[in-house]
Amino acid sequence: MKEQEQRLAIAEACQHLPVLMGDYIWSNTGYIIDPFKEIIIDPINDLNAMHEAEKVLTESQQLNYQIKLGGYPADNDYWLGYHSTAAQRAEAFLKTLNLWK
Repeated sequence: MKEQEQRLAIAEACQHLPVLMGDYIWSNTGYIIDPFKEIIIDPINDLNAMHEAEKVLTESQQLNYQIKLGGYPADNDYWLGYHSTAAQRAEAFLKTLNLWK
């Protein structure tokens, strides 16, 4: 899945997050985003952005997400989940929501 496709899928899943999409900013709120007034996220490169995205996961999705990040609870390897990059988290997030293509 290309980075732009990942950004768009995450933005659609989170609905409230305006996302940097190359030369423009995507938002499903129906208004033009002023990059000087809005917080723009890049979930592929920004751990803070992925932290915001993770907030939309249900409890059961959170467990599935943790498993996709690094083996918890199957092998109790919490290290991988804690030290995952934004890109790794984005992929796990999209796979958790069955949005990964």
